Amino acid sequence: MADSKLRSLLEAAAEKTERGGLAWQAFDDESFRAAIGTGYVHIQRGSTQTADYDGDLHPATTYSVQISDAQGRVVAEDDATFGFDGCGPFARLFEAARKSALGSDRVIDEMLHSLSSPAK
Repeated sequence: MADSKLRSLLEAAAEKTERGGLAWQAFDDESFRAAIGTGYVHIQRGSTQTADYDGDLHPATTYSVQISDAQGRVVAEDDATFGFDGCGPFARLFEAARKSALGSDRVIDEMLHSLSSPAK
């Protein structure tokens, strides 16, 4: 799991994103980036398979985070596998970033408005 400073950054970024104060850019449906101060945070979700105690393989979700400076150099990175590494901060940030970048609230609000409008 991420060191305490990186964990604090992930939690603060998720909180600010959830409040609408941090905008994210989508690279694709599974990869997002935001500028914070003079650096950038990039989060990506993927999938893998993990083995249980009996050696049976099961699908698992992975999260990767990279922190880069103004020149684009990666200065910190970490990853987590859902269910194994306590990836709560990774999953929370990923979901907030995805929602921000793709405009989920706006799309849902427009759909709700359409449903509540009188039929023509």
